Amino acid sequence: RGKTHLEASHAALHKINAFIPGQTGKDRQHQQESTLGRIKEAEWAIRYTQALRAAGRGDLAEAVQMPFITLREFADLLTLNYTAWNARTDHKLEGWNDRYTKEISLADGVWESREKYLTDTDGSGYRELPAPVLALIAAQPERMRLRRMSPAEVWETERGKVRKIPMGLYIDMIKDEKICGHKLRVRHQQLQMQDKLICADPLIYRAVCYTPDARMEYLLEGEEYHCVANPFDLAHLVIVDNAGRILGMCPQLTRASVADEDAIHHQTGKVAAMKAALLADQRARWAGDTARELAKHEANAALFVEGGVLTPDGKRAAKPLPEARKTAAKPLPRRADDVDAFAGMGELPARTDAPDSPSSPLSYPEDPIDFM
Repeated sequence: RGKTHLEASHAALHKINAFIPGQTGKDRQHQQESTLGRIKEAEWAIRYTQALRAAGRGDLAEAVQMPFITLREFADLLTLNYTAWNARTDHKLEGWNDRYTKEISLADGVWESREKYLTDTDGSGYRELPAPVLALIAAQPERMRLRRMSPAEVWETERGKVRKIPMGLYIDMIKDEKICGHKLRVRHQQLQMQDKLICADPLIYRAVCYTPDARMEYLLEGEEYHCVANPFDLAHLVIVDNAGRILGMCPQLTRASVADEDAIHHQTGKVAAMKAALLADQRARWAGDTARELAKHEANAALFVEGGVLTPDGKRAAKPLPEARKTAAKPLPRRADDVDAFAGMGELPARTDAPDSPSSPLSYPEDPIDFM
């Protein structure tokens, strides 16, 4: 029921913002003809603005007018348009039968909320309209009117009554696994979910579970987990056990744009932190061996510095180093009588008797054992 109203509001907002220059339409193939001309004009203006700055005429460069508005101007314009849209009162929204407010007009064409004129005249705590205002309304009833409340007014007055449903209650409400339940397997420290009823694109989550008691647990690679998605909060994936008890929540993994350097560094830091946490036990276990190998390295470096082949700052000395000798190992013999394999290795070893030879110290039964 909410999707129809949501789509209708989107269409209205697109119409409100249609006057902003640079409209693309459905896609770049269907953009306005004037947009292409604006793009060429912007490229021309930017090129010569840079030339002005390079020539030291920044005062002239600041006076150049671009055919498009800036990002800051666009954000301010959207804020004004959305504020005006949410302040509308000429609507027929569902559930607004009792959402009315009274307005009073003391001057022609100027309407103000009745709440503005309420005063506590006798100090009893009861607020009412002053006697002159009541007399004016009694003489001219058209000075007071009822109007529908705007969406912004209803939100401000009723927002305190909104309560977020606990995740445990939400799990009990959906019941049917076909709605939002999934069994996902951890692959490359990620959980990937594809559900077109919730989102057209695949949703990827980090295999890190934050438990209700504020602990962080890493999900095991290759293991399968029962997961529940909240269509109204796709930023988190709920992990539950077979009984429906909540084990924790996994955060969504958002892919960073290649053009956003800060986002790339942020994602890289997350991966590095996860890797460090996974390797913490191994690093502690091998700390002794690491210290010994580091000591060997430092001792060798000191010898190289003393010998003049390495500078104290760890760089190779100017003196050229001899080429390392590479000698291939000779192959092992394949059998005892392979004379070629023993070429160049000295005297051949003495031949040993085969196990079935009469002089062999090993003995075998005359009749083989029948295992059938």
